[in-house]
Amino acid sequence: MQRSVGSRQPHNDGTLDEDGADGGESRERQRRPAVLVVDDDVSIRVLLRFFLEDERWSVLEASNGVDALDLIRSRPDVSVVITDIGMPGMSGWELARAVRAHRADMPIMFMSGFLDDGIDPQFRDHVFLEKPFTKGELKEIVASLLPARD
Repeated sequence: MQRSVGSRQPHNDGTLDEDGADGGESRERQRRPAVLVVDDDVSIRVLLRFFLEDERWSVLEASNGVDALDLIRSRPDVSVVITDIGMPGMSGWELARAVRAHRADMPIMFMSGFLDDGIDPQFRDHVFLEKPFTKGELKEIVASLLPARD
């Protein structure tokens, strides 16, 4: 099922603006806490963006750990990272270690459809969501990790 969302203009930072939106809307979006979705599978990123934007959360995407770290360093509004564990290059575990080195208090939610090697002991106390999951499960976890809305 295809959802019509109107025309959107992409930005280099992973956000989208509606056609005709004034700069005030973009500034407001950047002041809101943002959820960064990191997954090498574009269909997963699109689905999570759809779920999260439906809750009116600001969403950024990265297809790999290096791009995710660039966004975290350049966007202070990133408040939660949702990352796949099994990605080529930098795994979700490696990304989490790098995020912790930069922003130790950043909430990180891990997701995976399979865990060949189990959960990294360093992250046993973090949130883990097994694929497939429901929109409700995702919403509940992200809401618990994000700062309270005004």
